Amino acid sequence: MVARIGAVRVVTTEAGLGEDATFVALHAAGAIGWYGPVTAEIGRYVEAVLAQPALGEPVNDHQRLHAALCKAIRADTSVVASWAVGAVDCAAWDLHSQLAQVPVADLLAAEHRSGGCRSTPHG
Repeated sequence: MVARIGAVRVVTTEAGLGEDATFVALHAAGAIGWYGPVTAEIGRYVEAVLAQPALGEPVNDHQRLHAALCKAIRADTSVVASWAVGAVDCAAWDLHSQLAQVPVADLLAAEHRSGGCRSTPHG
């Protein structure tokens, strides 16, 4: 059975003056994937625009998640939107790595070998 993203959380911690203290967390199957720190503005964007579309997406299908996130941001080409998509994507890779119990680098290498990792601007 494939684990699916069950929750998207944005967590803010205390940090020193001028330091970013916001983290993106994806939850599935008892594990949490993290990315950060990001700016509070990026965290708000994740909560407002990307959290809902990420819910229910398979943890191990990064292309499908990326497509859902890009659809959610539509034509928003802002730096904040791009960073927010990246933050959720990186948290998903961390979550996938934890659930598969292998390093992210190994997952990325396998994805690259299969031809699945392609960089395209928002889809």
